[in-house]
Amino acid sequence: MGLKEFLMNNIDIILTIIGVIMSFFVIKYVTKILFKLIFSFIIIGVVIIITQTISDTNMIDYLNDRYCNQQNTDLSKCECVVNLIMLDINTRFSVDEIETLKNKKLLSNTELIKSYITKKNDIDECLENYEKEYSFTDELLQIFIKKNENSFIE
Repeated sequence: MGLKEFLMNNIDIILTIIGVIMSFFVIKYVTKILFKLIFSFIIIGVVIIITQTISDTNMIDYLNDRYCNQQNTDLSKCECVVNLIMLDINTRFSVDEIETLKNKKLLSNTELIKSYITKKNDIDECLENYEKEYSFTDELLQIFIKKNENSFIE
C-alpha cells in the first residue's frame, strides 16, 4: 500500500481535518475583527454621549437662533426645517416639558432627531418649493466642530 493508495482511501478524513483546522483559524480571526469593531462602536457611542452631555449646545435653541433669529437668516431653513421640527416638538410636549427638555441636552437632541425623522417628508417637500436641500447630519457636524473650536480657544 503506497502513499497514493493511502491518500485515495482516506481523502475524506484528511479533508475533514483540514476543514476543521481552517475553520478554527477563520473563527479566531473573525472574532478578533468583530471584537475590534464592536469595541470601536462602543467607544464612539460613549464619546458622542459624553460630548453631548458636557457641551452647552442645546440644539433646539441653537437651530432657532441660527436660522430664525439672526440677521442673515435663511428663510427656507427657518420655515421648512426649524418651524416644522418645532411644530412637532410642540405637539408632543407641553411648554414646561420643553423647558425641562432643553436642560437635558442628550434627551433634547434625541427628541429633535426624532422630530426631524418624523417631519422629513414635509421638510423635503417644503425645501423643494425653495429648491434647496438640507442635511441634518451636516448641521450636527457643523455644531460639533464649532463647539470644539470654541472649547479649544477658551
